[in-house]
Amino acid sequence: MTASNTIKRKASGPKTPINWRLTMFVVGLVGLFAATCVMLLLEEQRRESERLADTVGFELATYSAASIAKPLAQRDLATVRARLEELDKTSHIRAIELIDADGVSPIERIGRIEADFAAETIKAARAAGAVRSVSGPDQLMLAAPVLHNEAVIAVIAISVSRASLEGPETHRDVLMFWLLAAMVALSAPLTLLYIRRTFEPLRALETYILELTKLEGDAPLDASGLDEFARIAQGISALRDRLDSAQRRVSKLSFVDAVTNLPNQEHFNKVVREQIEAMLPTGEIGSVLLLSLDRLNRIAETFGQAAAQELLAIAGQKLEKALRTVDAHVRIGTFNQHPAMAARLPGHEFGILVSRIGDPAEGHRYAQMLTAALGQPIEWREQKINLGVAAGAAIVPRDAVDVDTAMRHARLALNASRADQKGLRFFTPALDQDAHARMTLEREMREALERNEFRAYMQPKVCFSRNKIIGCEALARWVRADRSLVSPGVFIPAAEETGLISPISEAILRDACWKAAAWTREGLKAHVAVNVSPLQFEDERFPQRVEKILKQSGLDGHLLELEITESAAMTDMSQVLKMIEPLRAKGVKFAIDDFGTGHSSLAVLTRLPFDMIKIDQQFIRRLSEDSQAPTIVETILAMAASLNFETIAEGIETEEQARFLRLRGCAIGQGFLYGPALPVADFVEMLRAEQVIAARDLRGFAA
Repeated sequence: MTASNTIKRKASGPKTPINWRLTMFVVGLVGLFAATCVMLLLEEQRRESERLADTVGFELATYSAASIAKPLAQRDLATVRARLEELDKTSHIRAIELIDADGVSPIERIGRIEADFAAETIKAARAAGAVRSVSGPDQLMLAAPVLHNEAVIAVIAISVSRASLEGPETHRDVLMFWLLAAMVALSAPLTLLYIRRTFEPLRALETYILELTKLEGDAPLDASGLDEFARIAQGISALRDRLDSAQRRVSKLSFVDAVTNLPNQEHFNKVVREQIEAMLPTGEIGSVLLLSLDRLNRIAETFGQAAAQELLAIAGQKLEKALRTVDAHVRIGTFNQHPAMAARLPGHEFGILVSRIGDPAEGHRYAQMLTAALGQPIEWREQKINLGVAAGAAIVPRDAVDVDTAMRHARLALNASRADQKGLRFFTPALDQDAHARMTLEREMREALERNEFRAYMQPKVCFSRNKIIGCEALARWVRADRSLVSPGVFIPAAEETGLISPISEAILRDACWKAAAWTREGLKAHVAVNVSPLQFEDERFPQRVEKILKQSGLDGHLLELEITESAAMTDMSQVLKMIEPLRAKGVKFAIDDFGTGHSSLAVLTRLPFDMIKIDQQFIRRLSEDSQAPTIVETILAMAASLNFETIAEGIETEEQARFLRLRGCAIGQGFLYGPALPVADFVEMLRAEQVIAARDLRGFAA
C-alpha cells in the first residue's frame, strides 16, 4: 500500500487504535462528569429533604405544644383532646401522645408511637425544655415540652411521615436531574463528532507513519486541521525526504565499490546467478573470469596503502575501457544486448561476467585479450607500473550451474595460473580433483604430525681437506605407519601452501637434535644442520623454541647449524638479528641456504652474523653444461673467502664436480656422491665405520 492510498483512507477507512482510544477517553470523561453531577444533585436533594422535614416538624411540634399548654394547665382535657384531634387530621401526622411532666404516663394518645423509638427523645425534650427529634427510614419523631409559666407540665410526642413533608422544591430538583441527563445525551454525539473532526489529521498522520515504516510511502503527507498537526506533518515529511536520500546512498554503497565505483561482489554474485539461470534452459554459455593484481601487495608495502588504492582505481577504469573494447571486438553480435560486466572483489581482485559467448574457444580468446590489455604497464606518478595480472576462468553453465560453484572453479583456475605463472588458466575437472587431493593430503599431514610420522633423515657432509664426514643435513621424510615413504616433492609444497611447514620443520628439528645428542653420547662427533622455514623464522618465539629443544634433548648448541633461505634472510635485517643473536650466544651456527638464487646485497651480507654460505645445487649441476656456471661458483667462493664465510656446496654427484670445488677452496661438500639422505641408524653406522678406519690409520701411522 502506498502513501497516496493511505491518505484516501482518511474518511472511509476503519478507525485506527489511536482514534478509538481518544474517543473513549473523552466520552468517559464526559460521562464521569455527568455522573458526578447527578450524584451531587441527589445528595443535595436528600439533604434538602431532611432539612425541610426538620423545619416543618420543629414548627409543628412547637405549635402543638403551645396550643395545648393553657387548656392542659387548667385541666381542660376535653379541649386538649379536641385540639390534638385537629392536629391528627393533617396528612403529616401518624400518631400523637401527650405524656405527663415525668415523661412516664400518657395523658392522651392518638395512634401509637413505639416506646423504644420515642422514650429517649421524650426524655431529652423534657430535660432540655426544647424540641428534640429522631429520624427513621420513613418517619420523623419529634418531642416538645408543654410549658406553663416556664415550667414543663407535659411532653407532646408526634410521629410525622417523612414523605409527606417533601415540598415542591424536591420535585423541581428531580426535574433538573432529568434535564441534565437529557443535555448529556444530546451532547454525546456532538462530542464524538468534534473528536472525530479534531483528531482526523492525527489518525491520517499515524497511518502514514505506519506505512512509512514499511518503506512503502511514495507520496507527500497531506495533513490538515490543527496547526500543531500541520507542523508535525511538515517535520515528518522533511524526515522522510532525508530517509529517502540516506536509503539511496546506502543502496548505492551496498552494491557499488567505493574505490573503483564498480559493482561489488554482492551485486556481481546476484547478476551471475541470474545469468546462469537464464542460460540454462537455452543451452547458451558464458564465462566467469577472476583477475588478480598480485603486485599490489608489494606496492602497498613500498608506497603505502593509499597508493595501492589509487592504483586499484586506475586499474578499474582501465578494465572498464578494455572490457568495452574487447566486448565489441569478440562478441560482435551480442555485446549490445548482453554487455559484459566488471566488478570489484575483495582484496586486489576483479570479477568479469561475459554471458552469451559463441563457444568455449571464444571465451578463451576473450579472456586472453582482456588479460593482455590489463597486463600492460600503467602510467603512475611519472613511472610505469606492472601490476602482475593473473587470471582464472570457468565456462558456465558447463563447469558450474550455480554462482558458488562458478566462483570456486574460477578461483581454482586462478590459483593454478599463479602456480605455473602462465597468466591465464581455464577450469578443468583435473583442477577440482587436485584441490580435493590437496585437502586429503592436508588432513593426512595433520594426522601424521599427531602420530609423529615426520622423521629426520641424515645426508652426510664431507670435509674436502680431510675427506671425512664432519656432519650431516637433516632432511624431512614422511614415514607412514606401514613404513612406506611419501616423497618430499609431494608433501613439502603442500605443507608450504597450507602453513603446515612450520610445525613439520619444528618436528624435524626436534628429531634431529635428539638423534644427534644420542650419537654424541656414544662419542661420535658430527654437526647436524636443519632447515628453518620462513614461517618459523617469522615467529618471535623461535629462539625460545630452539633453546627449549636443545635443553630437552641435551645437544650442545655448537653441534647445531640452522640453514635459512636467502630470501628469508634478506627481508628484515633487524628481525634477522633479533632471531640469530640469542642462539649464536648458545653456540648455534647459521648458514645462508640456496645462495645465488635470490638478490643478496654484499653490504647486507657483511652486516649479518652468518657463518656459512651454501651454494645452490643448480649451479653445481650445471658446471659441465653451462659456461657461466663455473664463473658464478668461483665468484661466490672468492666472495665467501674475502668475508671469512665457510662454504658448503650441495648437489655434488660426480668426482669432476668435487675436484673443481676442492681446487677452488670450497670447504665442505654434500650430495649423492657421498651418500643420499639416510635413516639415522644407517648414518650412525657410517660414522662408526669411519671412526674405525680412522683409528686403524692412526695405529698404522704410529707403527
